[in-house]
Amino acid sequence: MAIGRLNVRVGKKGMGKAHAQYILRQDKYKPHAQKLEKLENIGHGNMPSWAKDNPLLFWQMADEHERKNGSVYREHIIALPREMDEQQRLALAKDWIEKELGDKHAYSFAIHVPLAMDGKEQPHIHLMFSDRANDGIERGADEYFKRYNSKNPEKGGAKKLNTGLDYKTRKDQLKEQRMRWQDVCNAHLEKAGINKRIDMRNWKERGLTQQPRNIPMWAIQQDDVKKAYKEKLQARENLRQAKFEIIVKVGNLATAIDEIKSPVFAPKTGEIQRQRPSPIDTTTPTPKEPQTHDRGQNERPEKVLSFREKMAMKKQQEQPTHQPKQKPVEPQTNNDKVSTFRQKMAMQQAEKQQAEHNKRLAQLENERVEREQAERARQLAEQERLTKAQQQKDEPKRERDNSPRPF
Repeated sequence: MAIGRLNVRVGKKGMGKAHAQYILRQDKYKPHAQKLEKLENIGHGNMPSWAKDNPLLFWQMADEHERKNGSVYREHIIALPREMDEQQRLALAKDWIEKELGDKHAYSFAIHVPLAMDGKEQPHIHLMFSDRANDGIERGADEYFKRYNSKNPEKGGAKKLNTGLDYKTRKDQLKEQRMRWQDVCNAHLEKAGINKRIDMRNWKERGLTQQPRNIPMWAIQQDDVKKAYKEKLQARENLRQAKFEIIVKVGNLATAIDEIKSPVFAPKTGEIQRQRPSPIDTTTPTPKEPQTHDRGQNERPEKVLSFREKMAMKKQQEQPTHQPKQKPVEPQTNNDKVSTFRQKMAMQQAEKQQAEHNKRLAQLENERVEREQAERARQLAEQERLTKAQQQKDEPKRERDNSPRPF
């Protein structure tokens, strides 16, 4: 299954230009495109005439003229399928922008392709756009971001379409938006001939028993976390391979048992009759022994031969009507036992390694939480120290103010 992720962020006044430079990897963020990741594609659209070829100017004017407590932009951060190539990802991004924004909102976008913890590509798109909608009225930079005038739209700024909504409404809209992204992305995956799909349902809706962990970016960049994650992936692959080998082994064994039980392997009646030893023919005359004067020696072989004949005939009479015997299942050989034992040991070892790696990741997360708590405690202590110092500094002044004055 391909990775599915869509997050929405809001940028306040004063953050527009800096964030546009960040996603476009310009100015001080230019080294990021050379060291951390690949800047695959950039673009913009629906800009007013005064910023048609300069999107940074649009975001700079938004920072300057937007209201003090107003939002300058909204941003979609969306994971793109790594199974797609560069052109397929760009086509998917443009299709999403066309369906969601159309020609109403000014936007800038950039596709970044860093390396994930498993060493493979992790493509994603940053799409930042203005809440203000283009209504066909030409406005200058100083008028575009003014408050909207419903009675005389020409005298006010462009209207914001995504304001005044409560938390539940925004939550429902985000859920619907994620499902729209699922439909668009899966359609492009199918068009590209890729048999993987994304699922934007949450972990409870998918029937998962364990909540996925969200590791922050700063933790992902640490070498020990990368090493632990790669070891976890290797252990998971070893476990998968061991399970596959056991399944193949069990399948081959079941096939062999079915073949043994098949009538094709049952011996025919005629073959068993030919293989069964025939009884001693009693009609065959026995050679005469030379007579001697010792009667006991002459009669003893004849008596023994007669006894054998009787036993053979009795055994033949007692034997039931012939039925083909099924070939017994051959016991497992020593080599098979050793192979099965090694597979079980490999599975146990892989499960043990995966448990150790999960424990290591949990330990790293606990250490991070402890560091944050220690930092907060240090900040509180420092703030308390400064407060006490200020109180001690103000104490003589209060004493002077409260001292009795001479008449």
